[in-house]
Amino acid sequence: MARTISSSDDVIDSRDIIARKDELESEREDLVSALDEAREALSELQADEPPNSVQEDGEDGEEFAAYEEKLSEAKQALLDASNALDEWDEDNGEELKGLVELCDEAPGDDWEHGATLINESYFTDYCQELVSDIGDLPKDIPGYLVIDWEATANNLRADYTSVEWEGTTFYVR
Repeated sequence: MARTISSSDDVIDSRDIIARKDELESEREDLVSALDEAREALSELQADEPPNSVQEDGEDGEEFAAYEEKLSEAKQALLDASNALDEWDEDNGEELKGLVELCDEAPGDDWEHGATLINESYFTDYCQELVSDIGDLPKDIPGYLVIDWEATANNLRADYTSVEWEGTTFYVR
């Protein structure tokens, strides 16, 4: 199962978004296939000539009863498949729609290979970690010096593209 993705996450890897979208699409496709199969099975049954309810020699219509039971089961299978798809759409449809939209507006060529999405609310902290990690921040800064991390984040923001997802802005690089 792919990791659940949330617009409240600080940092998201685009590959996690793609994996979750693919998982949801696959689940829905399976349900649509099951519905199509149930529809086809019912159509085939209804296209067949039903046996007589009473056989010509006067015996009970066991074949007719079996046919009616198969028809009833096929109708129930169709109803169950339809309900399963409706329930899935109710539970997961909005998530899938949002992930598809996000992937459609994804910037850059690195999306499928792993782009990083940084939540706007976390961007300043992310920039502080980035500057430290890449070695641009000297290790022996005296405690009386103050770095304006908001201004630094604003300067770095020029290297990122913004995308909106579920009402939250993310910066992507």
